[in-house]
Amino acid sequence: MTRDYYSQFAGYPEGEWRSIHVAALVSLTFSFLCSTVIIILSLREVNYLKKKNAKISIVRLFPLALCISDIIIAIFHGGDHLYSLLNEHVAEDGLCILFAVGETGGVAGSMAWVIVMTIFLYTAVCHSLPNFGRYYWKLNTTVVLVILIFMFFPFVIDGYGNSEKVTKYLTG
Repeated sequence: MTRDYYSQFAGYPEGEWRSIHVAALVSLTFSFLCSTVIIILSLREVNYLKKKNAKISIVRLFPLALCISDIIIAIFHGGDHLYSLLNEHVAEDGLCILFAVGETGGVAGSMAWVIVMTIFLYTAVCHSLPNFGRYYWKLNTTVVLVILIFMFFPFVIDGYGNSEKVTKYLTG
């Protein structure tokens, strides 16, 4: 069955449409809240360790990075579902692409940090515990650049659709 995604309820029965988006919003809200709690607790631990002049390893910062990515996903994906629920149709044109870019950034962030942690753990098990020390900023910069490449590469290949619509949407 072909659906017209821009029609009311995108061709789904009204009850099914609402239940899909409400269920998604509930799970994304819990994800957002839990990630926020983990970020707060991680920052408190980092501050506590700084006061004691203890070393802060990447392993302690890994949950923080993952939760930031998770919050980005929850904001953009939740915004998409909230828009669809309130307007009774999916987001169109520039807004749809904006939601897609944000979600892609969050997913790319999670993926990049999992890869970094995997390499870190492999190195720790097979060799010796790696210490990034004063070069930790280079690791963060590399991860952020990878995330940005994954977010904006689809614009180059027109993977998000008509990119001119995003510019029009953002500039008014």
